[in-house]
Amino acid sequence: MNVYKKLTVHNGWVNGFTHHPGFRGGPLPTSAVMGLLSHTMVGNLPHTDAMFTPTPERSGNSAHFGTAQDGSVIQWVPLGVIAEHAKVANDNWYAVENADNGNPNNPYSDVQLSRIAQILELTSRPEYGRFALQVTDSPDKEGLGMHNMGGVAWGGHSCPDADKNPNHTRSRARAEIVCRAVIIRQNGQYPALPASTVILEDSMLLNKGKDAITPIALPDGVKTVRFFSDQSAQLAVDTRDGKPQTKLDLGNASARVVTVPQDIHAFVAHRLDAGSNDISVAFGA
Repeated sequence: MNVYKKLTVHNGWVNGFTHHPGFRGGPLPTSAVMGLLSHTMVGNLPHTDAMFTPTPERSGNSAHFGTAQDGSVIQWVPLGVIAEHAKVANDNWYAVENADNGNPNNPYSDVQLSRIAQILELTSRPEYGRFALQVTDSPDKEGLGMHNMGGVAWGGHSCPDADKNPNHTRSRARAEIVCRAVIIRQNGQYPALPASTVILEDSMLLNKGKDAITPIALPDGVKTVRFFSDQSAQLAVDTRDGKPQTKLDLGNASARVVTVPQDIHAFVAHRLDAGSNDISVAFGA
């Protein structure tokens, strides 16, 4: 399993990424940044790189970063500088273009999810963007957004989803990207545990609604259970060992881990708030 650590930067350029200076605008001050926009290439990284790298015949669009399905990344515009990616949004948003092999209904590869999470964690740091690590569907709310949420003012695009018959796989992946970015922020890398440790991500979702109860059968060998919500949520976990329930406050920057007591093979989760969002459960051994 690959480990994705916090990115490091020199003069606005990320160490370890390929650097191809592209089309750019003026300064992008930290105080102006609202978040990171996910785009889809409707193609693959080499073609997009060719379009974004200036030549005497080209004077057009760009983005800050581009990811390929194999995890390779090109950076076209340094941090703190405007990229030409979404018209009115350019002055307030970092941008990452993601390869889809010509079809936005193709899901991100697992490697892409982790690369985008690295970029999200980086651009949201206080020195670069200082925006909240959360999903956003509004130009007025900070976080990991989409090109399509800005409408005509942002170019009238559908990306990161397909224009016709979209399955929304890319827009829906943002919660997982935020989850991985939070782990990178808190632990310095994704996954948080050593590569030899088995992590079953998104192994189940808890039942929704206030007072909802979810029994959680623990696979053999599980030592920890992690709970994550991309919105604020309150949860009580009964570890079935006779001790008081563990109360958890969840949110997009506060995944919580509960240790499995010896000889315990099941938990019971109690939803304490009235939220209707998903709470995911992952097991660690």
